[in-house]
Amino acid sequence: MVKKLFKCRYWVLIFVVILLFIGLNYVISIPETLLLIINPVIISVAASFLVGVYFQYKLKAEISTEHLRIMEFQAEYNASGIVKFYPSFKICEQDLRNELLSTKNLIIYIAYGSTVINNLSEQINFILSDKKKKVKIAFLDEANPFFEGTAKHWNYKKEDLLKRIEDSKNILKNIAHESGNNNLEIFENKNYPVNYSFYLLDDFVYFIPSKLCHPKSFTPFTIKARRTIDSQDLYGKVKEDWEKLSFK
Repeated sequence: MVKKLFKCRYWVLIFVVILLFIGLNYVISIPETLLLIINPVIISVAASFLVGVYFQYKLKAEISTEHLRIMEFQAEYNASGIVKFYPSFKICEQDLRNELLSTKNLIIYIAYGSTVINNLSEQINFILSDKKKKVKIAFLDEANPFFEGTAKHWNYKKEDLLKRIEDSKNILKNIAHESGNNNLEIFENKNYPVNYSFYLLDDFVYFIPSKLCHPKSFTPFTIKARRTIDSQDLYGKVKEDWEKLSFK
């Protein structure tokens, strides 16, 4: 920073001020009364210049520090893979539909998903129309110790939540039957809570945390993240979490 600050022009100005002061006081014969006027002016100019240099240095140092902080934040943000924030899942549905049309492997982890399965049925059908593609979906199971609490949290009776899950499963089974694709796997989640839902695509993940409040009018936000070369990005952490689950 100092090397950048004191470029040649700064040294020249400092050198000129010093030469002027020495010349007027020790080389050139000037009346003392005149020096009493000139010297304070030279000293004032020199002091103003040095103060200006100091504040310029401080300003550049602060700008550099702030710029570095922004760059570090940007690097961390890029490493996470996050590309978009949606205030609610409904807002991201169209983006998700578009992404599904080019997806080869889809993994969904949800509690019941009766609405979303209906909304995405066309895209899931499109995926399963290609027998090389796969769809895996995990639903909350009645035997899950968190089942009753989830039903209460979403203001459902236990039997109503179970019916919604069964309806979603039936929709998926009908799609798979019509497509003739056996690459649909439906998992019964008997052990794990649904603290967050996700839609894991080939290169992107849609991450939806579970809400804390009860009103159905409140919908949790959604984060879209891409897969990066860092296995600790959001995509990698979600995929790792999924791979550690056992549906037996």
